[in-house]
Amino acid sequence: MTNNIYTSTPVDIQLNRRLTLLLNRLEISPKLKGYLYLRSALSLCINDTGYLSGITKNLYPSLAAAYSTSPSAVERAIRNSIDILWHSHAKRTYQELTNCYCDVRPTNAQFIALLTHTILFL
Repeated sequence: MTNNIYTSTPVDIQLNRRLTLLLNRLEISPKLKGYLYLRSALSLCINDTGYLSGITKNLYPSLAAAYSTSPSAVERAIRNSIDILWHSHAKRTYQELTNCYCDVRPTNAQFIALLTHTILFL
């Protein structure tokens, strides 16, 4: 999953910038493991929306293999990042960006899908 800056295309670099800005705007700290996994998950889903239909069977195992960890650790780290966002004032930013005003914390799949669609269609 680690991109080499010398082999990345301008499109990849621009996407990484957009993802970084989005996660920073949502105040998800780069210190969290979930930040790295979320950024990679969003990148994969943007490049192949098929991952959205198989989060637990396709996306988590792909991320786990890339980062030498388990799919459950990836899922847990992403869930932790979403929990932190949901209990902060950045929740309002998320709701405004995705146009989804719900009181219940989104699942990992909902969160990833909404952010993917937000990036693709904005």
